[in-house]
Amino acid sequence: MPTSEPTAASRPSPTPVAAPASALENLSRGLRGRVAALGAVGAVMVVLPLVQVLRYQNAELQALLDQRARLDPMARSVQVQRGLMVHRDLAARVLRGQLALEPQRRQRRLEVDARLSDLAVAIAAGPWERAAVEFDDLHEDWTALAQRIEARSLAAEASDQSHRLLIEQVLQLMDLVADGGPQASGARDEADAALALVHELPRLAWQMARLEARPGDEADAPPQREAAVEAKLARLLGRIDAAQHGAAVTPLATATAAAGASAERYFEHLRAARQAAADPAAAPGGEGDAALQAQWQLYDRATDALRADLGRRDDAVAARRAALIAALTALAGLALVLARGLWRRAPLAPPPPAPQTQGAPAAETGRLMRRLRAGTAPATQDSGWGSRSVDHPPTLPPPRD
Repeated sequence: MPTSEPTAASRPSPTPVAAPASALENLSRGLRGRVAALGAVGAVMVVLPLVQVLRYQNAELQALLDQRARLDPMARSVQVQRGLMVHRDLAARVLRGQLALEPQRRQRRLEVDARLSDLAVAIAAGPWERAAVEFDDLHEDWTALAQRIEARSLAAEASDQSHRLLIEQVLQLMDLVADGGPQASGARDEADAALALVHELPRLAWQMARLEARPGDEADAPPQREAAVEAKLARLLGRIDAAQHGAAVTPLATATAAAGASAERYFEHLRAARQAAADPAAAPGGEGDAALQAQWQLYDRATDALRADLGRRDDAVAARRAALIAALTALAGLALVLARGLWRRAPLAPPPPAPQTQGAPAAETGRLMRRLRAGTAPATQDSGWGSRSVDHPPTLPPPRD
């Protein structure tokens, strides 16, 4: 018996094809990937220059810190130099018989000892190994000289020579500390001129002090020494004047003018004494001491100006560095927010439920199909929604006799 085909009503509806949703999802993922790649390239293009600028700022800040660190041992060395120069004069007079000056000489010796202690601390605070070795030799030589002066076991000429060697050691120590640091090469601004003064003025002041010839000094011709020292000092002081450019008068400019005037009077005194065939060291007037004092005051003003300039530059670089770090942090936060929003997947709509067949439940439909295949059918089937009759062929009556 042929099987009955299920009606259209009982046939299950096909499930909607999910191909369009899948294609949209793949397209969305592809777009997100492209946008993410473009964003990554843009971020690299922005961040790399900023990071390079940050590296430059860090290097500049470190250079400023190193330069500021060198100022302290340089200033301490100059204090030692000044103490040795004063002690040299007093020791020579005491050794020549002026015993009344011995208390002053001892006081100056204690000052030199204290300044050497301060210099030792300043050198130990930085990476100046060669300067530390030079300082050890300086301290040892000074101690030996002071003991010999106390014992009166050397002549005044030998004392002057020993002091000269000690001062040369101090100058060498300054060079070792300043080695590798920035050097001023022109008169671009007052800070560069101050840096030149800090590096060059101690040696120039020592050369100017030696113009008053003493026994034990090397025998250069006084006119040649005077001309060389005067030219160096004029060039050095000229840097300050050139750096002003009509700006307001500063303490450094005032000290420069005073040092120039004192030096001019001193050189005039030396030339007048030489023309008069007199001994410049014995000539009255005290122009040499006044010139030296003006040089040291100029050095102090130059050191103060350089410290102030380095402080301002340090603050400016630190402020720019902080602003750049804040900008990088803001960019990183913005990139993180955008990345999270880009890769967050929107929840997909749930697939529509499979439509139920109209009529009997699935179990009843299955039983009906099995009976149809078996060739039998109930007279009346009680379905879940009513009764349905099934027709059978009529039976013939039995024949009559």
